[in-house]
Amino acid sequence: MSTISGTPANGGWTRSRGGALFGAVKSWWVAYLTHRMERTAMVHLQRLSDRELQDIGLTRPQISRAVRAELDHRSFARWY
Repeated sequence: MSTISGTPANGGWTRSRGGALFGAVKSWWVAYLTHRMERTAMVHLQRLSDRELQDIGLTRPQISRAVRAELDHRSFARWY
């Protein structure tokens, strides 16, 4: 009798399942927002002229990598 009363009822299982669902939805939402922000940044950078991109140390092929922070920051060390 003590082992049955000491274990959580179905409510404990439901809460953990609900927590996992909430975690999955939250993870999806963060990934979606990140994608939207990256896309917006890329669109804005694509609209810049080559001269403006050069002023901030980028070339057109580097835009997507720069937005996703995949560039090697050591290559910019000479500018700072």
